[in-house]
Amino acid sequence: MAGRSFCPHCKHQLAWYDLFPLLSFAFLGGKCRYCKKKISWQYPLIELVTGLTFSAVLFFSPFAVFLNLNQQIGNPTNVLRLLMPTNSYFSFMNWVSILITLIIFSILILVALHDAKTGYILSIYVFVAAFLALVLIFLGYQGGLDATMITSYFFPFIWSAIVPASILFSLYFFSKGKWMGAGDSELAVLMGLFLGFPLILVSFYTAFIVGSIWSLILVYVAKKAKMKSAVPLGPFLVLGVYVAYFLGPLLVDFYVKMFLGA
Repeated sequence: MAGRSFCPHCKHQLAWYDLFPLLSFAFLGGKCRYCKKKISWQYPLIELVTGLTFSAVLFFSPFAVFLNLNQQIGNPTNVLRLLMPTNSYFSFMNWVSILITLIIFSILILVALHDAKTGYILSIYVFVAAFLALVLIFLGYQGGLDATMITSYFFPFIWSAIVPASILFSLYFFSKGKWMGAGDSELAVLMGLFLGFPLILVSFYTAFIVGSIWSLILVYVAKKAKMKSAVPLGPFLVLGVYVAYFLGPLLVDFYVKMFLGA
């Protein structure tokens, strides 16, 4: 249903003062102001995850270096100055890159939540995010028209999208949807374009390890699923994106030093 936010129980349209993230939920004691029924913890949880994600993108990602926030965080006045468009740290392209990254993460949160609740990937949102990831790739290119430079920059993203997506789609195709959903391969394309190589490896490794552990917990501990029960992969793939984006470089560096001796 489109339009203004409303209570899922009584359908009453919510006022502006009911829509402050986290604060409204806490002030109302987790209940609707109008019908007094409990509000799902899903709403404040998603608000918290989104807020933390946006903060992490600014403070603990490559944008932190660009914004110089790590050095300025102790002084709120300096932080506000850095957020002004006239600041020398900023350029139009940097603003666009940050905005696109935040939008992509917002879509990933939405996709993960929808897949967890319904078992279906929102394909149209994934396609939009994949297009935005392509734009992000082009904005990040700093080279010239040399074919070697273009190839070395763009191919890691292209192969990171094609190879995992092809594997997941093959599982879907040959199992006729029993092992894997078609939407998971679409999400893999987005992941590859957004992360590139080698971070795509970190994301899938994380997704399948955590997903396997969660499935075993459901089967043997919670006893809420059977061995043949389908567990949505989307939320774990999105978790893999988070781990790869924020911790991937550190994990790759650790792996190289520990196992390859480089």
